[in-house]
Amino acid sequence: MNKVLFPNGTDTLDIYEWTTDWSDYFDDGHEWYGACCWSVYDKTLNRYAVMLVSATD
Repeated sequence: MNKVLFPNGTDTLDIYEWTTDWSDYFDDGHEWYGACCWSVYDKTLNRYAVMLVSATD
C-alpha cells in the first residue's frame, strides 16, 4: 500500500495523529477495537492522505 500511496518512499513523510473525540463516527471504535485519525503529508508529491478508522465487531 505504501508503494501505491507514496511511490517516492516514506523517508520524507510528515505523519500526524489527531484526536478522535470530535465526531460520533469514532464512538463504536472507542468502545471496541479502537479508533484513529491520521494525516500523512508527502513532501515530494505535495499530497495528503487522510485515514479515518473506527473498528467494532
